[in-house]
Amino acid sequence: MKIMVLSDDAVPSGYGRISMEVWRRLVKRGIELSVGSIMYDGLLPPQYEGERLPYWVGSLAGHGDWPAKLAAMVNATQPDVVMVIQDATYAEAVYHSGIDWSDKAFVICTPVDGKPVYSKWVDLFKRADGMMTISEFGVQAHAEQGIQSKLLRPGVDSVKLYPLDTETRRTLRAKFGIDDDTFVLATMAMN
Repeated sequence: MKIMVLSDDAVPSGYGRISMEVWRRLVKRGIELSVGSIMYDGLLPPQYEGERLPYWVGSLAGHGDWPAKLAAMVNATQPDVVMVIQDATYAEAVYHSGIDWSDKAFVICTPVDGKPVYSKWVDLFKRADGMMTISEFGVQAHAEQGIQSKLLRPGVDSVKLYPLDTETRRTLRAKFGIDDDTFVLATMAMN
């Protein structure tokens, strides 16, 4: 099977991490994969957590007409599936980019930030051959509007810790008035 993906691969954004966690595993199982990344600039070899990615990543960063560039990539590689791991607006742009959908599947993985889901996206999601979201909330919101979607767990490693180096930790704690022995838990999100 050949898959072409639009995401943020080679950049550790939320979407990039989801995409790279999924595809590194599937490439090991024999999936042929190409990616168009809207954030990767193409300067360094595409990598994730210090390791080169085992698939080709084309840079779409800085291309004003990235949907046309992605469509050209799809036409050149002739994948069986085109998948978008990004916000719904990106999936919409890909769907209307001039790709011939008669011989390839269109799959979307996008978050749901609220409900009801925007009606224009509901129509797009119902036309997709496969629909995924990254939360139970999203699966339920889709179901309430007649969209069948599956849960794609982002693959968070709850036992892996990325501690700051000692000097950076001390500097940040001093800046915010936090004692050295105070336990701090923080989360980050793009939305």
